[in-house]
Amino acid sequence: SSGGGIFGGGGSVGGGAIKGPISGAVAFIDVNDDGQLDVSTEPYAYTDDDGNYTITTNGETGPIVVITDAGATGLTINAVDTSTSQALSNVTLSAPAGATVVTPTTTVVKELSSQGVSAAEVADALGLDGIDILNFNPFADGADAADALKAEQVASQVMSTVNTLATTAASAGSTGTN
Repeated sequence: SSGGGIFGGGGSVGGGAIKGPISGAVAFIDVNDDGQLDVSTEPYAYTDDDGNYTITTNGETGPIVVITDAGATGLTINAVDTSTSQALSNVTLSAPAGATVVTPTTTVVKELSSQGVSAAEVADALGLDGIDILNFNPFADGADAADALKAEQVASQVMSTVNTLATTAASAGSTGTN
């Protein structure tokens, strides 16, 4: 089957990596849900110029993760946000299994789902009520312009917040304070 879910046997999982469409990143099925790509056991694919990916599977299931850095994978990754032409590094986005987009907001959903928070609740909290944040691609042909603008503004704010928190955490860790 294609789309965001796997229904027995082999097939493929497809979707879009979006912080602006992300070209050249790696999307993978995180079989063991650890956020790290194991190239020997977890199927993966590179994203195209529109941020789309199609991962060929042998029945593996799990959340989808998109990475912009190779880390210990041995892969060459040159990720670019095609809406701004900016190279992306140190970005990891995720989405629950079944989602057809991987975005900053789906990353929030993935992180909060273990606490019982639904995608609809996250959308409402972010001011995106009425938008299916697990499947809405604001860059897709025919996307509602008003919804696309709202979704991208929220995604940008989420990324800014995550980056600020990461920088603050790294700074706090490097000072040696307890």
